Amino acid sequence: MQAQEQARELFPDVRVVTSHRYLGGCIGPSAEQAQFVKSKVEKWVDNVSAMAEFASESPQATHVAFTKSLQREWAYLQRVVNGCEDEYEPLKTTIQQKLTPAILGRTVDPEEHDLFSLPARLGGLQIENPVSTSVTASAISKEATSKLVTSITTGVQLDTVEHEEQVRRTLAAARQQRMRTDQERSNIILEALPFRSVRRIVDGNASQWLSAIPLTADNLDLSPTQFRDALSMRYGRDPTGLPAMCDGCGENFSLNHALNCKRGGQVKRGHDQIRDSVAAMAKLAWRGVTVEPVMQEGDDGLPGLVADIQVHGVWDRERASFFDTRVINADASSYSSRQWPEIAESAAREKHRKYDQAAENLHASFSPLICSCEGVLHREFAAFQRALISALAERWEKPKSQIAGWVRTRTSGGSCP
Repeated sequence: MQAQEQARELFPDVRVVTSHRYLGGCIGPSAEQAQFVKSKVEKWVDNVSAMAEFASESPQATHVAFTKSLQREWAYLQRVVNGCEDEYEPLKTTIQQKLTPAILGRTVDPEEHDLFSLPARLGGLQIENPVSTSVTASAISKEATSKLVTSITTGVQLDTVEHEEQVRRTLAAARQQRMRTDQERSNIILEALPFRSVRRIVDGNASQWLSAIPLTADNLDLSPTQFRDALSMRYGRDPTGLPAMCDGCGENFSLNHALNCKRGGQVKRGHDQIRDSVAAMAKLAWRGVTVEPVMQEGDDGLPGLVADIQVHGVWDRERASFFDTRVINADASSYSSRQWPEIAESAAREKHRKYDQAAENLHASFSPLICSCEGVLHREFAAFQRALISALAERWEKPKSQIAGWVRTRTSGGSCP
């Protein structure tokens, strides 16, 4: 206070302050930094509340806008203003009590928020806890810019090469540490869950659709019902608004029943959806794509043999390849004692027994396209997917990584009935 009074006496025409906004942050005493953060949090609370209202009509777009844009705003502030964890509590509360329930369309249990804060690839929704992220962000930023700070404070000439290497090394180490921490958290959380779907999705790397920009041109935009139903399947919940009875067989209706009942129509719709999605992508990469090709004509009253898709040139430029799809509800009671790799491998062997000889007679190849309802692929489906990615990358002259995201999103998103 004495220094402030002296400054006012020496500079009577200058407004003397103890803190000031600088480069998007605030420099000054801790109390005034906290007040600055509090004012920013109040605006973000209003933004999150507005997003929660919008989520009732467009949950997918809201989720993408929040995870890819809005929550990145306080991520920056946390790098340039140290601490202030308590000031982020109102933001955390608004996210957990308003936004997350609005996106999912249901009440969210308190223990679910820890799961949802994980990256999508580890079973979460990437809806981060702003209190937790504020703890480490500033320390990482200080370490990354330490050589720059030393140069400014000591007057020593800055070696830009060393500075850039320090930034690169620090950020890489921070990413690795966060990946390890997230993986450990994911393992603990998933082991405690009473349902197997999230663990199957994580092991099968079937979460790309959650991170995709919902563009209509790429057929990646889902209706509110489709998006919330997919999240319900992901987290072992029955979707809201289900009828009491199945209109196909008259039995009590549930998500598990819908994925098993051959008479209700959901099973066939799920099968046809993934078949048509794969066929559409195959037409972009190869020639001679046919849906429901006849592999063997019927004889003496016996039915013929029909595959789902025929494509020319997948494995061999001069040979046709036949594919047949099967979408499996791995949570059916008949699979309760078996893990996904065993379930998928058994289904693939059944397809090979049915189609291999007919394919051989046609001098062609056959591959089963087996996936779970959540989009987890059998190894032969994954091999076809890699071939598709390579063919499209070559044809479009684009990096495989860019094509892979689009193909995997279309595949995993298209498998949910």
